[in-house]
This record gives sequence, structure tokens and C-alpha cells, in this order.
Amino acid sequence: MKKFIIVIIVIFGVIVFFNALLENEESQPLTSYKTIAKALDKAETVAEVDSLFKTLTDLREKITDSAKAHRTDSLLATRGAHTKRVALAEKNRAAAYAFELAKASILKGLKSPKTASFSGYNESKYWYYPKDDIYIVQLYVDAQNSFGAMIRQYYQIKLKKTNGEWRVVDLMEINGY
Repeated sequence: MKKFIIVIIVIFGVIVFFNALLENEESQPLTSYKTIAKALDKAETVAEVDSLFKTLTDLREKITDSAKAHRTDSLLATRGAHTKRVALAEKNRAAAYAFELAKASILKGLKSPKTASFSGYNESKYWYYPKDDIYIVQLYVDAQNSFGAMIRQYYQIKLKKTNGEWRVVDLMEINGY
């Protein structure tokens, strides 16, 4: 029984030690390549990526050792990849939001919204026009009509971003896609 208690105490001590170590590592300021690289992996917006690369550039200016400077250059070279990854994530979030907003708009006009079953996110079609900040979403819904029959109807929804909010500009029924 004493051995069991000692083992439990040792395990608890190890867990406390590693938790303290992890907390210490996460709270480090962005003054080393390692902490900046970890922060880049967690960045979610283009602005965060730009800010981290500015910090990295500032850090490089303080370095005199050529090996460290080379290491900084290689991290700076990855900027394009990080920026593209974050921009793609933002685009996917916007498409998902447009899809959900389109579904909500269609539900308002259905005779029996509780019976509605929409096409999946990946089954639907999307077009984005960045110049005008417009999304066009095509999807279908299976729902009961006023006679109780299940009907599949295709829709095209045009959404426009104004004052930072997406709004439905046009919703129309179409003959398939």
C-alpha cells in the first residue's frame, strides 16, 4: 500500500512539473525564433501573420551572428505560405457563413420548414466576387409542400457584404445546377 501511495505522489509531482513547464513555455514573449514559429502556427488572421513577421524582422535586425540571420531568412521565406493558409481559412469561413445564411433565408419561405433537408456544404456551389464583395450560393432543399409531398427545389442566393455584415440581396428558384 505504501508503494502505491508513493507512486501516486511521484506521478502527481511529474504532472505538476510538466504543467508548470508548459505554462512557462506558452507565456514566453516573442523574443526567440521558437516562440515566433509557434505563434505563426496558431495565427488565424492575415493581420496576426503580418504582425508576427514584423516582430521576426525586428528580431533579425538585432542579430549579428550570420547563422542566426540565415535562420531568420528561412522563417521569413515561409511568410507567403502562412499568409495563403490564413487567407484560405478566412475564405472557407466566409463561404460557410454564406451557406448558413442562405439556408436561413430559404427556411423563411417554406410551407413546412421542419421537414427541410438541405444539400450538404460540399454538395452546394459557391462563387465569390471580391471586387463587389458578393457571394453567390447554389443549393437545394428537400421539403414537404402544402399537400405533404416531398419536393426538391433548387435555389440561388446572392449575398453582399455591406458595412461588415452579409445580407441577402437576391433569392430565386432555379431549375437545378
